[in-house]
Order: sequence, then C-alpha cells, then structure tokens
Amino acid sequence: MRQRLIVASKPLHGLGNRVRLVLSGRSLADSTGREFAYYWPVGSGFGARLTDLWDFQASISGITDLALRVVAPYRDPRALVDDPRAGRLPIWHIRSANALPLPQGVASWHESLAALSLSPALAESVRALHDREFGVEPYVGVMVRTHRNSHDQTKQHSPLSWYVTRMHELQEELGDIRFYLSCDTAEADARLRGEFPTATSLAKTGSYNSRTAIEESVIDLYLLASSCHILGPHYSSFPELAHFLTLGQVPLETSVGDSYAQVRPPVTLSIAGDPVVPRLRTPAGPAGTSTA
Repeated sequence: MRQRLIVASKPLHGLGNRVRLVLSGRSLADSTGREFAYYWPVGSGFGARLTDLWDFQASISGITDLALRVVAPYRDPRALVDDPRAGRLPIWHIRSANALPLPQGVASWHESLAALSLSPALAESVRALHDREFGVEPYVGVMVRTHRNSHDQTKQHSPLSWYVTRMHELQEELGDIRFYLSCDTAEADARLRGEFPTATSLAKTGSYNSRTAIEESVIDLYLLASSCHILGPHYSSFPELAHFLTLGQVPLETSVGDSYAQVRPPVTLSIAGDPVVPRLRTPAGPAGTSTA
C-alpha cells in the first residue's frame, strides 16, 4: 500500500488557515512521495467546499478522517519532517492551522496558490466587476475586519480610523486613486464609501461564513490581488492570500510592523491584465494607462 499524507482543518478554521494547510500539505506529500488527501469540514462555521472555489481534488469525509485517527493519530508536522524514522510510517495524519514545514528546495505553497484555477462562475464574476469598475485603471485594495468575531488583536490594532487616515494619505500621494473595499460588515463598508465616494465594493448577500459569503470573499480576494497596493488588518491571514496570489509583487501594508513605524512599503502603480491571474502584471502610467 502506498504511503499517505492527510491534512485536516478544524471546523472553525478560516479560509486562509485552510488554504495554506492544504497546499503546503500537498507540497509536502509530493516531495516525500506520499499520496495526498485532505479533510475540509463544511457546516455552520464554514459553508463552502474547496471545490466550490477552485479546481481541486475533493475532500475526504468527516467519517473517514475520524476513522483515520484510530489507526493514525494526529502528529506534529515538524517531528515528521525532522525525524528520519517517520519516513517509515504508512500514514502521516496532521491537523494544523498553519502552513506545514517543507524540506529545503521544495517550492513554497504560495506558488501553488497563484497557479490554482478559480471556479468558472467566480472567475466570470471577478472579471465582470474588474472590467466594469477599473479596466486599466490602477487602484488600492482595502480589506477591513470589524465583525464581532474578528480576533482581538485585529480589533485593537486595525481600527477603522487607521484606514481612513491612511487612505487619505494615499490619495494625497497618488492623486485621485480609487479604492476597492472588502469589508466584513455593512457598517464599515458604508462608512468608508461615505468618506471616499469613488470607492467601490461587491454587494454582499451571504450570511456570515455561509457558502455564498465565502464565494463573495474569494471574489474580493482576487480584486484585492489585482490592485497595486493592499491595506489589510493586523493578525489576519486573508489579505496575505491576496499578497501571495501576486507572488509578492503587490505590497501588503498593515497597521502593525514596518508600516506602523512609518517605514511604509512603496506604492508602484500596476495593473493585472487578467484579474483571475493577478500575478501577471503590467506597469501603469500616471493616468492609469498601461505602459507596456
């Protein structure tokens, strides 16, 4: 029987936690010659399957994951990678909210993320919104978390007031730059759209963490990644996904870290020719037209 590697998410893990675990797990499986599988729980805490969002293999069932725990309890991924004896184990069964450690020389999971094929329906929505609102115009992506379920670190260090101040600064620096808003509450979206009338956002229709809401968040993800600069909340993996979709070409600025110390990442005007493939970028001139 071929050796296997199975990764499992917890039911309340968010999209960023799940994606980085699954993609790093697949990379680890490929690098060690193991057959790969994953468990992606769906329910009231998280309503969308990975296959609802991207072209990917299907998850194993919860019953299968539960049965696997009997013969292969969850193990520490670091110990599996570092212990030569672990290579003889028939099953590596891992549950984590983090990316798995990969052997030296193995490509980062970021590259796998950037290469994923978005579902046709979501790809159509991304392209339609991008073409209608921006076309070849560069813009700044703004991702805000103010929902009561947000992490305390996020609520403490990334208040709405920080975004307002920073967005005004960017307009002073870049002229009448426009903003794409990805807010997890209607109240935050309304406040920012009132402050910045040319800002735009996707009208949200799904209840919190429902399948529709998560599909809408993935549309947001690609619109953020297609911007030329991302403002994001501290202690959130979601804007990191947008940054990684561009293979690091679009800076992610948060309210904590170098940017908080006034050493901010530079803004380079660029556009994504196809917002479904935001890693492919073209420099943009001052008027927002491509310089290619």
